[in-house]
Amino acid sequence: MKRAPIAILALAVLTLGSCRKAAAPEQKPAEQTQADTTPKYRHKFFREGSASPAIVSISPTTVPIRAGHAYTERYTLEYDILGIEKVKSGYITIYSPGVGQVQKIDFSPQAHGSIEFTLDVENFDFGPSIRFRAVCPKGNSDWIPMGLIPADYPPHDPSLLQMGTISPSYIQARNDANNPASGVEITLWGQQFETGCKPETEVDGTSVQLQNVSAYGKQIKGLLLRSDIQQRAVAARYFDVTLVLEMTTPQMRVGDSTRLIFRDL
Repeated sequence: MKRAPIAILALAVLTLGSCRKAAAPEQKPAEQTQADTTPKYRHKFFREGSASPAIVSISPTTVPIRAGHAYTERYTLEYDILGIEKVKSGYITIYSPGVGQVQKIDFSPQAHGSIEFTLDVENFDFGPSIRFRAVCPKGNSDWIPMGLIPADYPPHDPSLLQMGTISPSYIQARNDANNPASGVEITLWGQQFETGCKPETEVDGTSVQLQNVSAYGKQIKGLLLRSDIQQRAVAARYFDVTLVLEMTTPQMRVGDSTRLIFRDL
């Protein structure tokens, strides 16, 4: 009878010991070890043997615009680079579809870092702000800026009257002041557009009329007179910001891009 407590105590110790041994492998499972070696950021264009840049974030995400000119603004771009040992140098380009490259900034690449730069492009004219909407027998679409696809397109409900693409997305400068009929053909596309639809157009908040309007096959076409945009270029409503790396081996360039969206003031 005196040995029973000792036996029970020994059994408890053995049971506790076996529980501890069973729990030990759960502290560092194979899945966790494997995940630790996975890159933290998504590299869209990673190739074996090549460096791969990824833009993690840019702040702020918009460009203030007034009367076709961008305000000087300070930005921070965070990036990540795989294969940094293959990189010789780096730079950032700011590109405006319809105008061209407007700024280039050199930087010294690191495996992970951030770049602070000032966007200073006040001398460039990015043109007036143009927007369109469709007026149809079934209702009206929302106003959509030229050069910017709606973020929520295509709509979840295909029956919604919503504008999709506007073509072209930008207009290059050309002075046709001596030809008052000179213009650019505009095409508005929408899943629910039909023959009875008509376009409404605003240039810097002022209503203008497209000429030679026709609607068919989910499209609305019309001529935007160059005189209505003062013979100016009209840039797409964003900047392409591209981080470019110059590699040593192999000798090539790789890059990643993001966008800064225009914000009219």
